[in-house]
Amino acid sequence: MAASLSCQFLISISFHLCSKIC
Repeated sequence: MAASLSCQFLISISFHLCSKIC
């Protein structure tokens, strides 16, 4: 459960960064 949460967190952060960069 914790691993899934951290994975979702990382995905949301990378998506946020990509939207900022792109």
